[in-house]
Amino acid sequence: MRQCDSWLGTSERQLSAFYEDLLYVKAKTEQLSNETVSLEDQEAGLVHDCVRELQATSLRIGQLHDELTAKSDVIAGQNDKISGLMAKIAALEKNAVKVLKLSLDCIYIISCVTCPVWVPGL
Repeated sequence: MRQCDSWLGTSERQLSAFYEDLLYVKAKTEQLSNETVSLEDQEAGLVHDCVRELQATSLRIGQLHDELTAKSDVIAGQNDKISGLMAKIAALEKNAVKVLKLSLDCIYIISCVTCPVWVPGL
């Protein structure tokens, strides 16, 4: 009977220890479950924030692209105007040289007519 009582006492202590371990594991499981839910909520919030930021950034990139395209078109138009003006300047320079040569010829002719040079034997 003493062995039975001893065995019963040991079994009760082991059962009590197992029950305490079970309660500890249940509490730890609950704690980890709550932490997991909290971390998943934080993750979902961060993902949502990232998506919102990416959308805003994508929209801004589109706007900048449109602005850059418009400015490039303006610059291309200005370059065309500059090229046209440069061609006109080159043509005006050619005409100025022609006019200068004609003016010099006229001055020479006028000076010959008004101040004839005496050449002996003529």
